[in-house]
Formats: sequence, C-alpha cells, structure tokens
Amino acid sequence: MLSIPMPQNEESPKSLLSRYAEKNFFSNVRLALNVRSEDAGSNARFLFGGLKEVKKFASGVESSLKVDLDKWFYGQAAGFTDESPVIWNGCEIPRAFFVSGKARLCPCCIKGEIIHQSADFSFFSSCPVHQVKLHEACPNCKKPISWNRGSIQSCQSCNFQFKALAEVPTDKPAETTFLEWVRAGDATLVNRCLRFLKALRGFYAKEVFQAGVLLEVAVKLHRGDTAGLIESLAALYPPGILANRLVLAPLFLACGDGMEEIKALLRPLLAGSQEQSRAAGALSTLNRKTLRLEEVEFALNITAQTRRKLTASGFLKDVQEKGARRQIDTASLLDFFAMVENAKLRSVAQHAENWERFSPNLVNNAFSLREGKACVTDHDWSDGCSGFWIKSEISKHEAPDDGLLTIDEFAQVAKTYPDAIRRVVKAGLVLPDLKKNGKAGVKFSAKAVDSFCKQYCFSSEIAQSVKQGRTIIGAILSSAGVEPVSGPKVDGALVPLYKRSDLDGLDLLSLVEKRDFKSKAGRKKEGTVLYDRETWMSSKEVSALFGFCPVELSSAVTQGHIKVGVPPGRESDNCRYYFRESVLAFKERLQTSLVVDDAYVQLGISKAEFYKRFVASNFVTLIKIGKHSWITRDDYRLVEEDCQLYIGTETATRLTGAPHRHFRNLINTDRISKVSSKETITAGFFDLIRRRDLSIHAVMAPGYTLKSNPEDEVKHLVPN
Repeated sequence: MLSIPMPQNEESPKSLLSRYAEKNFFSNVRLALNVRSEDAGSNARFLFGGLKEVKKFASGVESSLKVDLDKWFYGQAAGFTDESPVIWNGCEIPRAFFVSGKARLCPCCIKGEIIHQSADFSFFSSCPVHQVKLHEACPNCKKPISWNRGSIQSCQSCNFQFKALAEVPTDKPAETTFLEWVRAGDATLVNRCLRFLKALRGFYAKEVFQAGVLLEVAVKLHRGDTAGLIESLAALYPPGILANRLVLAPLFLACGDGMEEIKALLRPLLAGSQEQSRAAGALSTLNRKTLRLEEVEFALNITAQTRRKLTASGFLKDVQEKGARRQIDTASLLDFFAMVENAKLRSVAQHAENWERFSPNLVNNAFSLREGKACVTDHDWSDGCSGFWIKSEISKHEAPDDGLLTIDEFAQVAKTYPDAIRRVVKAGLVLPDLKKNGKAGVKFSAKAVDSFCKQYCFSSEIAQSVKQGRTIIGAILSSAGVEPVSGPKVDGALVPLYKRSDLDGLDLLSLVEKRDFKSKAGRKKEGTVLYDRETWMSSKEVSALFGFCPVELSSAVTQGHIKVGVPPGRESDNCRYYFRESVLAFKERLQTSLVVDDAYVQLGISKAEFYKRFVASNFVTLIKIGKHSWITRDDYRLVEEDCQLYIGTETATRLTGAPHRHFRNLINTDRISKVSSKETITAGFFDLIRRRDLSIHAVMAPGYTLKSNPEDEVKHLVPN
C-alpha cells in the first residue's frame, strides 16, 4: 500500500516527488512511476515540462492519490513542451529560470517538511517567504544537494539532518515584492518583469544574477522607482571614473523597443559622472572586467565603426575569450573616461571659433587629449562624446613651419570650397608645391596661391560682394557677355571660375538692380499666363493637403488615385500640376476610410493577424501610399463581419488568458475543429476557430454588446 503525501499550497513539484520517495522507498516509487531500472537516475525529467514524463508520473500516482492532479500538478506542466514556461498562479516563468539539476533548501521550509516553489527558480537568491538564505550544499560534507536521492530530510552522503541548517537572515525586499505579484496573479507585470530580467541577465556574470542584484533592479524599475539605482549598479564595475551612460547601458539595451516607460525613467539618470573609491577587493566577485560591444557604443554614444577605430588606435582594448563573444576590457574604457575628465575645463566656456565638436573627429581629438595638446568643456556625459566641445592649443588655421598651405587653407583664402580647389588643380590652373610633398595637390606655396587669386576669382567670391546667389551671378555675367573659364557647363567643375580681367569695368550692382538678364533661377517673365487654380493644383498645394512627400505623390499618381497634367502656358515648367477634381475626390475617399493602425486595434486583433488573414488572402485591398495605409469603410465592414464569426487562436489565447498553445492543443485533440477555407478564404492564411466554441463572456465579437442571455448571443453570432 503506497503512502500518499498530500500536496501543500505553493509546494515545489520536486518537494512532493521527494516526499513521495521518502515515504515509499525509491524502488517502490520506480515501480509506481513505471520507470525502467536503467532510467532510474534521471528523476529530473519528471520534475518539469515534459508531458510524456509527467503522464508517467501521474499514471502511477493518480489512482491512489486522492487529490485533483489536473488542477495541481498539470497546472505546472501539462500541455507544455520542455522549452515552454511553467505557469505559477497564472504567471509564466520561462524555463531558463528553472533550477533543474540541484536542490536549494530553506531551513524554515524543511522544518515544515516541504520546499516552497520559489526555490525552483534561479532569480530567487533567498526564500521570499521566510527571508533566509537558501542552502545549495551540505554544510557537513560540502557536497551539492541533488534531487537524485530518496529523502528531503537528510544528506544522502553523510546523513546530515537538513533541519539543522543555519537560518541566515537576508534583506531582499524585491524578492518579497515579486512573490506578492505572483500571489496576486498579476501576470502582465510578472511576465514583463521577467522578460526584462532575462534580457538583462545576458550582460552580467552568473554571480551578479545569483546575488539578486538584477531582480532588485528589474522590480524597482517596474514599480517606477529609480532611487539608489546608480549606486547599486556602480558597485558591479571596478573602481574608477564611471559615466552614468556606462552604468545604465545594459538597462537601456535590455529594454529593446518594447519598454519606453522604463527608458523614460532612466533618461534623467544619464547625466553626470562619479568617482567610485571602494575598498580593494570589495564585491570582487561582482566587478565587471569586460563589456559587450554595444554597451561601449551606448556609453560613448558612437557607432560601431568609430568603436573599431578607437580599438585600432589603442584607446580601447579588445578581449577575445575562447568560445565567447569579443568584448572590450572595462579598464581600458575607464581610462578613456578618465582621460576626458582630466582634460575638462571646470568653468563655462563659450563655443567660439577656436572650439569645435569633439565627436566628428573623435580619434584625432582623443590623440590630442592624450598628448595634452587640447582640452574639452565641462560636460555631464548625458549625450556621451557627442556633447563635448574641444579646443586645441595650436590653432588649426595657422600655417605650419614650412610656409605651405593645405587645400583647406587655400580654399579659405580664395573664398570657396576645397573641392573647387581640387578641380582647378586638376585643370592645371594652379600647381602644388612638389618639393616637400610625397604626392601632388597636398600643399601650395604662398606665392602660387597669391598669383592664382590675382588672376582668377570664383563666383562664390563675387556673390558675397554683391550679396546675391551664385546662380543669379552666373545669369548676370552671361547677360553681360562674360563666361567662366571653368564651371559646371565648361568642364564639370563645382563652382564657376572667372578671369578678373574679364570683370574689369563691370558695374555688377547696377546690373543686379536693372535685372535685364535671362534668369536661370526659374523666374517667370512679367505677363506669363498663370494656370487656372480652379482646375489645377501645384505639387506644393497637394503635398500640404495630404502630408505626402514627392515620392508618395508619385505613388498616388502611378496607382491612379490622382491625375497629373500640364496647364496651358506651363509646358516649359520643371514641375508637376494635378487636376483639382481628382485630388479632392481622393481626399474625400481617404477621409471616409480608416487608417489601418486604427482598424486592427478596433477589431481587437494583432497587426500580424490583420495582414496575414485579410490582406495576404486578398479579402480586402488597402489604399497604400508610402508608409501610409487605409482601408475603406465597405471593406472594414466585411472584415468586421468575418471577425464576428471567427477568431484567431492567438487572439483567443490572449483574450481568455489561456495557457500558450491552449487552443492549438484543443484543435490537435479534436475537441474543437479549425475553420476551413470553404467557410471563409481567410482561414487558408491564418488558424481560425469559431467564436461559438468560446465562452461568450470571455471573448466578445467586435461591434457587439453582450446580451443578458449568453445562448441568445451565440445564436445571434452563428450564421443561418
């Protein structure tokens, strides 16, 4: 006769199995569970997730155990695969957090002869019920406590009685809070917190996670509390100057795109730097010696390309551990922080001409800082390197000792762009100095620059003198019979170049005032016939009316929504005109349609279901212009009628709060039938079930209100 231990509230399945083994000897348990001798050592397979093993366990026990195993044990495992989460009081706990191979014992729980379910999950570092340390090894023989044994009360190796385990008090308020969330059945909050914790765990060593620090951070953020967050996380890094961007980088990266409210809490903490001076060896197991690449890029606010340049220049140190991802040495990044901090001016500095942005030439400016040849403004690291301003001790605009000018300096003297200088060099109008240069075109003698500027001038210089645009200047000089020796229409040069001798005697100001020249800037002569605004609309008007960019306007024309043409007298215009009647008709059509993002929200389905079910099946046709999509009212009514009769399995799971793949399991076990494409073509593109197969109280069709009698509602929804 088997002795049957009664399961206690919130008892670990491991605890029940061990108590069962203890009462009946392991050989009897093996027979009861129908386990072969060669498989007797694999008890762990009974403990979580595997439906096949759970059924073996239940088949030997359920006949004599006078409890509802469906409600108690199957609530943990039935219907789930080995990779699926366990459901604890309606909350999903990912399998990654399940401790499968070893036991963790609470002394207070052992005295009550059961183990609380919290001991099964690695994010608990202590017992949240009794707030004492969980023991993982026997204090007598020092061997790990394993579940592959026959007793929960004593050590299998030395027979040490676990009731004698020391009760070491702990202070883990986050673990207590998390247990309260689970007991309250707050599945949304628990699941979001655990998803965040799972992502965050990848940034830290195992010891940090097991110490409970990360759960403390996750719980505080989901409660909207950031007090002391920087101080608790800063202890995980070696002593040194820490920018808060580095401390908070894992949190921002773990949030991804789905937790904007948490990012909003963290943004005010980005500012500032602080110097940590902890005692040597304090929290040594928690210090982070390496950083992931994306953390470094976030901390400095740089791209991956810039990070590679810093690594190649020796400012950051690559760490490549065998079989692991490449990372950055933390000490090298702290040295970079310290270098910038030590080069700061502690007074407010004006960004005058001799100050420039630090980040555009980050590597070169970093060399200047390291050599002590530059300083940066006082900054709080809120924007990383992009917020710094740098000033060099030696002005970059001073001529070097060799007396030669670079292309940039030549361009400043000639009042033009460096590319324009490169063009005239290529055309042979000026020759670089070749005596001290390894390649031509790098530097020029002051004499050559002066000679060039006396013979030639660029249109940009002329435009500055008369305060007109370069295009207007070109039209004025052409009307006076002066043509450039180099320019876009001559040799493809960027800026037109003129001989100064051709400009002698010209009064440019009077030519500008007369405006007696053929403009190249698109002006219309007086008397030009204007287009009929009652019939036509310009591109600017249509863009403003719809909020479309030129590419989206072209798409609307290609699809035939609006018509384009040429008004009389505008044949030479370099722009488009649209028939006003077609524009207003399309505007009215859009106003009577629904934006797709609003449509699937009103229907209560996901974006993926809407597109797979209704768009991919050609059930409806969307109006799509660029990134904008609409559905007409007539098509929306068809979609709504389809949703009133049928519902996707994923949507049904979400609305009813059912376990993952619950409705798929019902279909697979023939308890409900899947909708066929003969009933609706949308079923060929998405798994659907009939709404009449659900509880009408749990899932209500869009556009309907619940009637007093659920049966009447079901009859109302089912087509004749």
